[in-house]
Amino acid sequence: MRKTGIELLRIFSMLAVIMGHCLLFDIHFFEFKPFTANYFVSYFIKALTVPAVNCYMLISGYFLVKSKFSFKKLFIFYSQVWFYSALSLVLEHGGFDARNILNHVFPIQGGVYWYATAYFAVYCLAPLMNRAIWSMNQKKFQLSLLGLLTLFSFLPTLFYFNDTYRLEEGLSFVWLCVVYMTGAYLRLYPPKIRSSRLFAVYTGCFIIMILQNAVSDISPLLKYLPIGYVQIHYKSPLVYLMAICIFLLFERIRWESKWIVRIASTTFGIYLAGEIARKAICELPFMSSLKESPLWIVHILLSTLAVFILCSCFEELRKQAFRWLRIDSLFLKAENKIREKLGLSDIHP
Repeated sequence: MRKTGIELLRIFSMLAVIMGHCLLFDIHFFEFKPFTANYFVSYFIKALTVPAVNCYMLISGYFLVKSKFSFKKLFIFYSQVWFYSALSLVLEHGGFDARNILNHVFPIQGGVYWYATAYFAVYCLAPLMNRAIWSMNQKKFQLSLLGLLTLFSFLPTLFYFNDTYRLEEGLSFVWLCVVYMTGAYLRLYPPKIRSSRLFAVYTGCFIIMILQNAVSDISPLLKYLPIGYVQIHYKSPLVYLMAICIFLLFERIRWESKWIVRIASTTFGIYLAGEIARKAICELPFMSSLKESPLWIVHILLSTLAVFILCSCFEELRKQAFRWLRIDSLFLKAENKIREKLGLSDIHP
């Protein structure tokens, strides 16, 4: 059963992802002169939006730890990614070289959408992770998580100058596996922490992130310390803690809404279609003029809302079309055939 609070978090997380993309690719916030108003506003927005990806994977871990592996879901996921990858290729100008075509024909292997590629690996590894999770008691699970965080968050942030484990600033299935297991822990052992404390921890991490980034820009020598932009990576301990606080606050929302659940079901499609829509919206004369003006924040807000609404509607139409084509039934038959041939029972924790 879906929880409205968590589905609402999906929506807010996707809005944050779109806003972050607008800030990075449209506004180029990293080019702002340090200690100007634009500089502080842009890093405020960046710090606000960066936990979104971790939140999205926390949701996956939360639900999938008690779910069975499904070939059907895997096929549906791949077909959705393939659809948007093919659409992107058709609408792309000047990108019809052999390598680009191959990448879009095989989008997971080609890495067209980094999160889709990483999620595919996480989902395939979920039965193995779930087996390990269910074999441990709470204490062992805590120690395992602490070890993973030390290996893939604390140490890489401290020794940021070399990507020893190829985490790519958190844009990696390895880091998402760590976040997945954290989501699973929150499902199995819900922490009893007051909402006021969660909000205080989130606010503290947020302020530290903004301040230490400003400190890193005071002198070139400070760039060599593990502060500044390195603390705004997905694998940063600050970002990780902020994501957990946000997740737990939303998880406690108890009111129900079918519309929230329905809109939330389109969020991954929004991510896949978002780049196409964002680029098209950015090229509109009015939006382009806003981007180059002091009102760039208006550009971000309008672009974010427009991309979300347009892509959500389009994804709903795609889902209806796939239902009409009975794609789900086709994949269910394929799953049954695979299980029959391999002699598989349900892959479950």
